[in-house]
Amino acid sequence: MTQFPDFEQQYGPPEHCIPVGDAGVRSYEGKLPTELLAKWRESGWCSYKKGLLWLVDPEQFSGVIDDWVQLDNGKPLVFLRTAFAHLYFWHENAAYSLDVQRGGVSRVTPRVDRLFTLLCDSEIREKILRAPLFEKALPLLGSPSRDECYAFEPALALGGSGDLETIRRVKMREALGVLAQLVG
Repeated sequence: MTQFPDFEQQYGPPEHCIPVGDAGVRSYEGKLPTELLAKWRESGWCSYKKGLLWLVDPEQFSGVIDDWVQLDNGKPLVFLRTAFAHLYFWHENAAYSLDVQRGGVSRVTPRVDRLFTLLCDSEIREKILRAPLFEKALPLLGSPSRDECYAFEPALALGGSGDLETIRRVKMREALGVLAQLVG
Protein backbone atom coordinates (compact mmCIF):
# COMPACT_ATOMS: atom_id res chain seq x y z
CA MET A 1 0.00 0.00 0.00
CA THR A 2 1.39 3.39 -0.95
CA GLN A 3 1.84 5.90 1.85
CA PHE A 4 0.43 9.10 0.36
CA PRO A 5 -1.99 7.97 -2.38
CA ASP A 6 -3.31 11.45 -3.31
CA PHE A 7 0.24 12.71 -3.63
CA GLU A 8 1.29 9.85 -5.92
CA GLN A 9 -1.87 10.23 -7.98
CA GLN A 10 -0.99 13.92 -8.50
CA TYR A 11 2.77 13.53 -8.99
CA GLY A 12 3.06 10.04 -10.44
CA PRO A 13 5.34 7.20 -9.41
CA PRO A 14 8.70 7.88 -7.75
CA GLU A 15 11.74 8.31 -10.00
CA HIS A 16 15.51 8.18 -9.45
CA CYS A 17 15.08 6.26 -6.20
CA ILE A 18 17.88 5.49 -3.79
CA PRO A 19 16.79 2.72 -1.40
CA VAL A 20 16.97 3.58 2.29
CA GLY A 21 18.17 0.58 4.24
CA ASP A 22 16.81 -0.51 7.60
CA ALA A 23 19.73 1.12 9.41
CA GLY A 24 19.00 4.44 7.66
CA VAL A 25 15.33 4.28 8.59
CA ARG A 26 16.09 3.23 12.19
CA SER A 27 18.45 6.18 12.63
CA TYR A 28 15.47 8.54 12.19
CA GLU A 29 12.93 6.64 14.30
CA GLY A 30 11.53 8.99 16.91
CA LYS A 31 12.87 11.97 14.96
CA LEU A 32 10.62 11.82 11.89
CA PRO A 33 6.99 10.70 11.50
CA THR A 34 6.41 6.97 11.08
CA GLU A 35 4.43 7.60 7.85
CA LEU A 36 7.44 9.30 6.30
CA LEU A 37 9.75 6.47 7.37
CA ALA A 38 7.30 3.98 5.87
CA LYS A 39 7.44 5.96 2.62
CA TRP A 40 11.24 5.74 2.70
CA ARG A 41 10.99 1.96 3.14
CA GLU A 42 8.53 1.80 0.24
CA SER A 43 10.27 4.11 -2.27
CA GLY A 44 13.51 5.44 -0.79
CA TRP A 45 14.78 8.94 -1.43
CA CYS A 46 13.44 9.87 -4.84
CA SER A 47 12.04 12.50 -7.14
CA TYR A 48 8.51 13.06 -8.43
CA LYS A 49 7.19 14.69 -11.58
CA LYS A 50 10.58 14.89 -13.34
CA GLY A 51 12.27 16.57 -10.37
CA LEU A 52 9.61 19.02 -9.24
CA LEU A 53 9.70 17.41 -5.78
CA TRP A 54 12.30 15.26 -4.02
CA LEU A 55 12.16 13.15 -0.88
CA VAL A 56 15.67 13.63 0.48
CA ASP A 57 18.20 12.31 2.93
CA PRO A 58 18.24 14.83 5.80
CA GLU A 59 22.03 14.47 5.99
CA GLN A 60 22.28 16.07 2.54
CA PHE A 61 21.03 19.32 4.13
CA SER A 62 22.44 19.06 7.66
CA GLY A 63 24.95 21.91 7.26
CA VAL A 64 22.82 23.96 4.88
CA ILE A 65 19.73 24.23 7.06
CA ASP A 66 21.82 25.73 9.87
CA ASP A 67 22.52 28.75 7.64
CA TRP A 68 18.78 29.39 7.53
CA VAL A 69 17.25 28.22 10.79
CA GLN A 70 18.74 28.64 14.27
CA LEU A 71 16.86 26.72 16.92
CA ASP A 72 17.56 26.46 20.62
CA ASN A 73 16.42 22.86 20.94
CA GLY A 74 16.82 20.03 18.48
CA LYS A 75 17.91 20.00 14.89
CA PRO A 76 15.59 20.61 11.92
CA LEU A 77 15.54 17.66 9.54
CA VAL A 78 14.94 18.47 5.87
CA PHE A 79 12.93 15.66 4.29
CA LEU A 80 11.47 17.23 1.13
CA ARG A 81 12.55 19.88 -1.35
CA THR A 82 11.29 21.39 -4.57
CA ALA A 83 13.02 22.02 -7.88
CA PHE A 84 13.39 25.67 -6.82
CA ALA A 85 15.04 24.60 -3.51
CA HIS A 86 12.04 25.38 -1.32
CA LEU A 87 12.71 23.16 1.72
CA TYR A 88 10.38 21.28 4.06
CA PHE A 89 11.76 20.25 7.40
CA TRP A 90 10.53 18.49 10.53
CA HIS A 91 11.05 19.98 13.97
CA GLU A 92 9.29 19.43 17.29
CA ASN A 93 6.52 17.28 15.81
CA ALA A 94 5.58 19.57 12.95
CA ALA A 95 6.43 20.16 9.30
CA TYR A 96 7.81 23.58 8.40
CA SER A 97 8.30 25.30 5.06
CA LEU A 98 11.40 27.35 4.26
CA ASP A 99 11.03 29.75 1.36
CA VAL A 100 14.65 30.27 0.32
CA GLN A 101 13.69 32.93 -2.23
CA ARG A 102 12.25 35.25 0.41
CA GLY A 103 13.70 33.82 3.63
CA GLY A 104 10.45 32.98 5.40
CA VAL A 105 9.82 29.99 7.64
CA SER A 106 6.25 28.83 8.23
CA ARG A 107 4.81 26.07 10.36
CA VAL A 108 2.66 24.00 8.01
CA THR A 109 1.12 21.12 9.95
CA PRO A 110 1.78 18.61 12.73
CA ARG A 111 0.70 15.80 10.39
CA VAL A 112 3.05 14.76 7.60
CA ASP A 113 0.22 13.04 5.71
CA ARG A 114 -1.61 16.40 5.69
CA LEU A 115 1.46 18.08 4.19
CA PHE A 116 1.51 15.62 1.30
CA THR A 117 -2.21 16.27 0.76
CA LEU A 118 -1.64 20.05 0.81
CA LEU A 119 1.03 19.68 -1.88
CA CYS A 120 -1.75 18.50 -4.20
CA ASP A 121 -3.66 21.78 -3.84
CA SER A 122 -3.61 23.76 -7.09
CA GLU A 123 -2.81 27.08 -5.38
CA ILE A 124 0.17 25.57 -3.52
CA ARG A 125 1.36 23.87 -6.70
CA GLU A 126 1.26 27.22 -8.50
CA LYS A 127 2.52 29.67 -5.85
CA ILE A 128 4.87 27.64 -3.68
CA LEU A 129 6.07 24.81 -5.91
CA ARG A 130 6.01 27.04 -9.00
CA ALA A 131 4.81 24.02 -11.01
CA PRO A 132 3.69 26.00 -14.11
CA LEU A 133 7.08 27.75 -14.30
CA PHE A 134 8.87 24.43 -13.71
CA GLU A 135 6.93 22.83 -16.58
CA LYS A 136 8.06 25.65 -18.91
CA ALA A 137 11.69 25.43 -17.77
CA LEU A 138 11.90 21.64 -17.93
CA PRO A 139 12.21 21.30 -21.74
CA LEU A 140 14.76 24.13 -21.83
CA LEU A 141 16.96 23.12 -18.89
CA GLY A 142 16.21 19.46 -18.25
CA SER A 143 15.37 17.93 -14.89
CA PRO A 144 17.45 19.05 -11.95
CA SER A 145 19.42 16.14 -10.54
CA ARG A 146 19.61 15.13 -6.89
CA ASP A 147 22.25 17.80 -6.15
CA GLU A 148 20.83 20.53 -8.40
CA CYS A 149 17.97 22.99 -8.38
CA TYR A 150 16.58 25.77 -10.50
CA ALA A 151 17.69 29.25 -9.42
CA PHE A 152 16.79 32.74 -10.55
CA GLU A 153 19.61 34.94 -11.86
CA PRO A 154 19.50 37.57 -10.60
CA ALA A 155 18.01 36.20 -7.38
CA LEU A 156 14.55 37.41 -6.44
CA ALA A 157 16.11 38.96 -3.31
CA LEU A 158 18.21 41.17 -5.59
CA GLY A 159 15.22 42.30 -7.60
CA GLY A 160 15.21 39.47 -10.13
CA SER A 161 12.02 39.14 -12.14
CA GLY A 162 11.48 35.42 -11.64
CA ASP A 163 10.71 35.05 -15.35
CA LEU A 164 11.47 31.92 -17.32
CA GLU A 165 14.46 33.57 -19.00
CA THR A 166 16.15 34.11 -15.62
CA ILE A 167 16.09 30.46 -14.51
CA ARG A 168 19.35 28.53 -14.41
CA ARG A 169 20.11 24.96 -13.39
CA VAL A 170 22.71 25.17 -10.60
CA LYS A 171 24.29 23.14 -7.79
CA MET A 172 21.87 23.27 -4.89
CA ARG A 173 24.24 23.56 -1.91
CA GLU A 174 26.01 26.49 -3.48
CA ALA A 175 22.75 28.20 -4.43
CA LEU A 176 21.37 27.74 -0.91
CA GLY A 177 24.58 29.18 0.54
CA VAL A 178 24.38 32.29 -1.62
CA LEU A 179 20.67 32.77 -0.93
CA ALA A 180 21.25 32.38 2.83
CA GLN A 181 23.63 35.33 2.68
CA LEU A 182 21.12 37.39 0.70
CA VAL A 183 17.87 36.63 2.52
CA GLY A 184 18.59 34.20 5.39
